[in-house]
Parts: sequence; C-alpha cells; structure tokens
Amino acid sequence: MLGALALLTSMLSPPQDRPDYAEGQVWEYAGRPEDAGSLIKIHQVEASPTGPIYHIGMTGIRVTRDRPPTDVHHLPVSRETLDASVTRLASPQAAARPFTDPSEGIRIWRENEGGVFTIPLAQIAEILVSQMTDRPSENESRVKQPGA
Repeated sequence: MLGALALLTSMLSPPQDRPDYAEGQVWEYAGRPEDAGSLIKIHQVEASPTGPIYHIGMTGIRVTRDRPPTDVHHLPVSRETLDASVTRLASPQAAARPFTDPSEGIRIWRENEGGVFTIPLAQIAEILVSQMTDRPSENESRVKQPGA
C-alpha cells in the first residue's frame, strides 16, 4: 500500500528538472531548422484555472528565404509548450535583442477569450508561417485589381 502511495505521489509531483519560468526571461528553443537563432521572451505570466498562461513573443521566424526574419508579438502558450520546446536560457548578448511590445496582442486575446497553445513552438511557427504565406501581404491586398 505504501509503495503504491509513493508511486502516486511521485507521479503527481512536478519533475525536479523542470525550470521555473519567469517574466523577462529569454530562451533558446528547439525550432524549425530555418529559424536557427530564433528566441522567445516570456513577457507575462498569468494564472488560470488550468495552469499558468505564458504570454511570449518570438523573434527570428523565417517566413520565406527572400524575406528577412519576422517577429511574432504575442503567443499565449502553456507550460507544456515551454517544457517541450525550450533548451536553455539565452546568453545576455542574445537576450538583449529587442522584442516587440505584446500589449495590443494580449488585449485582443483577452477581449476574444482566446485559447492557449499546447503544442511545441516549432509546430506553432510552422502554423504561423503557413498562414502568412497563404494570404497576400498587406501591400498586395492594397493593389487595386484591373477591372475592380
């Protein structure tokens, strides 16, 4: 009986090797090969009934080879996403890279009662890139079509 209780307790306890995530941290993560050097920053940590929500930004996402890398201002992610993705805290030099203010994205997310990503960051980047390439760019959408 005591053995079963010890096993159950160990299954419910968080693993000791899981990092403590905190606002302001900049992390390297296992990303797509084309996003080598991309980083994430934890902008805000929010409590929720299902666990903490980490509001992060990403920098260095390559949409296409002929465009410079882009930034993602706001992504709400779970601890599972971070645990499956981050590899180590970024060096002080890398952490000094600028990240865009996520305030507007967080505001819109709250207004729309948005969800939280639970998949690895590399998969999130792949989804975002596929959405960015399926739509015309802002400049393309402003071009008036002949006969329109």
